[in-house]
Amino acid sequence: MTEQIPKIILTSIEEVHSYASHVDDWIIIKKELLKSLPPNYRRMFSTRDAKTKKVSLNEFEQHLVDIYYIRFDKLLKV
Repeated sequence: MTEQIPKIILTSIEEVHSYASHVDDWIIIKKELLKSLPPNYRRMFSTRDAKTKKVSLNEFEQHLVDIYYIRFDKLLKV
């Protein structure tokens, strides 16, 4: 599963966890990841629905949530 995720994103997850290990909300972790990544990697993440503003995870983000759980034994709220 992790072979599909670019190394820079895995490294960013480690960095974000180093200062936000107390956070269990995916949206907050996602915002921190987006701040630390170049634009070409940010495009891999989902966006909110333009009308409803509802957040929905794409397959890539679901993989990241799963990786976060495996690595840090912390289930993120979606």
